[in-house]
Amino acid sequence: MGRTTVFALLLGSLSALTACGGGGGNAGGSSGSGSPAYTGDLQVVQHAPAADAVQVPLDADVTVRFDGVIVRDCLTEEDVWLATAAGVRVPGSVAIEGAGRDIRFTPASPLAAETDYVFSLSAFVCDTAGRVLGNEFALVFRTYDASPPHLVSSTLANQSTGVDRLASWSLTFDEPLDAASLTDTTIYLRDVYGGSYPCTLTLAEPTRVVVDPCADLAGDRGYILAVASGNRGVTDRAGNILAEPFTANFRTAPDTAAPRLTGTWPAAAATLSPLAQPELVFDESVDPASIETASVDLRDNFGNVVRLRVAARLDQRRIRLAPLAPFTKGTTLSLTVANGTAALTDLSGNALSNATNLTWAVGSDDIAPRLVSATPSADTERVSLNVAPKLVFDEPLDPASVSAETVLLRTGNQTVSAAVAPADAGRAIVLDPTTTLRPNTAYTLTIRGGVEGVRDAAGNTLPADLELGFRTSTDASLPQVILLPADGAAAVPIGSKVIALFDQPIDPATVTAESFRVTRRSGGEVNGELTVARAGRAILFVPDQPWTAGDHYRVVLRSGPNGVRELSGNWLDADEVHDFRIGFATDVNRPVVRVSVNAAAD
Repeated sequence: MGRTTVFALLLGSLSALTACGGGGGNAGGSSGSGSPAYTGDLQVVQHAPAADAVQVPLDADVTVRFDGVIVRDCLTEEDVWLATAAGVRVPGSVAIEGAGRDIRFTPASPLAAETDYVFSLSAFVCDTAGRVLGNEFALVFRTYDASPPHLVSSTLANQSTGVDRLASWSLTFDEPLDAASLTDTTIYLRDVYGGSYPCTLTLAEPTRVVVDPCADLAGDRGYILAVASGNRGVTDRAGNILAEPFTANFRTAPDTAAPRLTGTWPAAAATLSPLAQPELVFDESVDPASIETASVDLRDNFGNVVRLRVAARLDQRRIRLAPLAPFTKGTTLSLTVANGTAALTDLSGNALSNATNLTWAVGSDDIAPRLVSATPSADTERVSLNVAPKLVFDEPLDPASVSAETVLLRTGNQTVSAAVAPADAGRAIVLDPTTTLRPNTAYTLTIRGGVEGVRDAAGNTLPADLELGFRTSTDASLPQVILLPADGAAAVPIGSKVIALFDQPIDPATVTAESFRVTRRSGGEVNGELTVARAGRAILFVPDQPWTAGDHYRVVLRSGPNGVRELSGNWLDADEVHDFRIGFATDVNRPVVRVSVNAAAD
């Protein structure tokens, strides 16, 4: 039976609980003798080969250990199978071992070499306690591989001319690569004079690498893109080194377009910290070596030239003006950015087209922002898979410094895709992953410090990176709940209780008047008794005073870290909010429950 079916069977308990005079039982109560003890989904606790293993022997079996005793009838061909990555099923046999907690899949013949395989278990694999996996389990591995990878195509051809200086290129290989082997020494870009150009290397697909220069290239200039082999070359996942090196010589298209200054940080007339490092923002990459006093002039209100060190971000579209000494508090700074013959240039030598004059005031705030709280906090266990980490600081931050580049969530070497945004009038940062996190996995939240990291509105930066680690729940599924009375219900009997029935046991410590609230439409809390019942799967609310006939009420079951949580730690995906109206009569009719399993009669 599937997870949905198991959840549906709990409705028998729910009907008894919602009866106007039915007893709900005390916290920790039983749902009746002989009933299965549903305590969460069945869990995989160990397996071989390891996830994403390589060099797996051709005669290997696949073994999986569970935290429960497996039912043999749950291991049909549609529940357990091994297939190639292309979807071709592998014939074999399944055995139960290890006191019933292990299953072993033995291929009928040796596996093919240098092949990716996927071992799968359906969501309906179950144990003798009635638990199911709830979600399909997939284990990917690759058999013994002794062949080196080969580069089979490149979107950048050797001896190309007129190449777009803003372009990126794709390199396609004949087998998946080891992402860790993609470095600035294995794939690199140089100009004909030996100058190095940093690039972002992205494994867009297992066999395809995207090479994207961080800064715009100079126009009408010769470059070399190289992919190394040998001892320090690109490798496949098995560690085999690229068979042959690759080199593409090319020349970019001419560039005659002048760069423009599009903005500054801070904005004109702002008050900045004595420790601030102002920034100039351009519409294309510029040459930092072309910046001198004649092109960028910063002076105080006494006419003194402020000595600067110029630094560029990797894209060279943002230039940072770092003073050699802190600005003097209480002074005024005047910035002049020239155009024309004295102006700074882009990488092709084109001069800046627009001039700028602005002033800044130097304030007295030279204190870095301080992190005062984090959710989840450092080293927290059992974090829900749908967590959106929140960081709260002691002062507003500069919203321009809050981005996916300055606040990152990682697991191992992998960065989790997430939306990053300021919150709470700039005093907080919320990071919202685009997908739910993986169960039982360690994650690290990093807030970048230093001049390119998070800063306050005056420009004070965190002195160093901040890192917070946490581990997610071992449960791969978020809780499901049935909340009664139903949303929009009318004529609800006067003697009714409010009931929330979960598919898994909840943590009683999280059931409070704040996480489970009942209010009147006219305003005001409804006080009552909250009880956890039915082996921890149900919450009952009984008002201290009888419901008022004809009145409208609202019940809010909160999600999030301060809401109701399962014992596993997971919380609801969103608040559950129901509005209902009390009728004018007492219901004295007991409910009748009809249950059908697989179309069988009662």
